[in-house]
Amino acid sequence: MNPCHDVDDPLLVEVQGENSAYYRARVADIFDNEVLVHFEDDWQPASKFAFSRVRLPPPPPQSGETTKFAENEEVEVFSRASDQESCGWWRAVIKMFKGDFFVVEYLGWETTYTEIVVSERLRPKSVEPLITNRTFFAFKVKLPEDIKGYYACLPEDKYPELHNDFKKAINAAKIEYVKDEAVLKIISRDETSEKKALLIQDLHFRNVSQRAILQRRTEEAARTLEATRLQSSAGFSEEFTVREDLMGLAIGTHGANIQQARKIEGVINVELIEDSCKFRVTGDTKEAVKKARLMLEYAEESSQVSIHSS
Repeated sequence: MNPCHDVDDPLLVEVQGENSAYYRARVADIFDNEVLVHFEDDWQPASKFAFSRVRLPPPPPQSGETTKFAENEEVEVFSRASDQESCGWWRAVIKMFKGDFFVVEYLGWETTYTEIVVSERLRPKSVEPLITNRTFFAFKVKLPEDIKGYYACLPEDKYPELHNDFKKAINAAKIEYVKDEAVLKIISRDETSEKKALLIQDLHFRNVSQRAILQRRTEEAARTLEATRLQSSAGFSEEFTVREDLMGLAIGTHGANIQQARKIEGVINVELIEDSCKFRVTGDTKEAVKKARLMLEYAEESSQVSIHSS
């Protein structure tokens, strides 16, 4: 049972339970009069709580500072009522102490209950005020069209690295990509974060776009190298051109048709030759290459239609 935690996390709060104890949690979302929180170690499901039941954690002691306690002083004890719940901060009064051991009597209980605890489980009574609608600020930033596909395909563990500089620049506490809305959802303790985000979001997204282009070129180069290596020993390859006005249909939304063609059994690689309307398909067999080509090769077809008068 360790009452220490990452006090530098700006999203940390303490939530008052039905038993009046305060439990550590982390803000996940902000509403008009409530916050959604995740509890430490997920000992309870994520839940919404009114501002009137949530406060900030008290600041930690300064480096080298030792907290001194006295008899009859009201304190808070890091404890729990049963093994089924997490530890929280409970109100108590120090009845007596000797060395590093303190006898405390809990307050607000129906029956008198005392316990012997060590100083590491004590802290002075918190005087932190309850949070308000000016404690946390939440807003959204819409993604530009040209990088929506990049975000949608990026693994979740890559988002923190992608947003790190932007997060620092606007002094945000959390940046989350919401896939269904194609937006960045931002939570901050700084009321100027939204204004800062509006000023520099274009620069951030331009950096992301350049990163997406670099990644795409790297992937294409790797595929071309692999296809060339395989083709030199065995396989079949075809190149074909698609009319420029039909390229959107050929490629598909976010490259969906190219991805499907690559999944065809026997297809080694499908690549769009840069700055052209030409595809190169490599496969183990002529049939696999032909099947992929049929999927990608769009052309206008005309046919004569007879009109019969009645």
